[in-house]
Amino acid sequence: MSPPTEDASVAGELAQWHDQVDIVIAQPQSPAPVATALLLRPDCYVAWAAASPRPDPADLDALRTATQRWFGAAEPAHNGSENLRTT
Repeated sequence: MSPPTEDASVAGELAQWHDQVDIVIAQPQSPAPVATALLLRPDCYVAWAAASPRPDPADLDALRTATQRWFGAAEPAHNGSENLRTT
C-alpha cells in the first residue's frame, strides 16, 4: 500500500509524535481526492490538510506547527512504523 503522500514526507514528520498521533493510510473512494493528508485534532476537526502528493517545506512547517499545538512537544524520532495503520 502506498504512503499517504508520494514521498512519505507527512509520515516522516509525524514520526516524532509516535506516542500521540496514529498515522492511518486510507484509499480514496473517489477518482480525485480533495486532500492527500489530514491532521485531525482530538475532537476530530481538521487541524491541517494538504492537497499536494508532495507537500512542500512550507506545508510541512505548518504541519509541525499544528501538531505541536494540538499534541504537544515531539518525542525522539522513531521509524514511524509502530503508529502506522492501513484501512
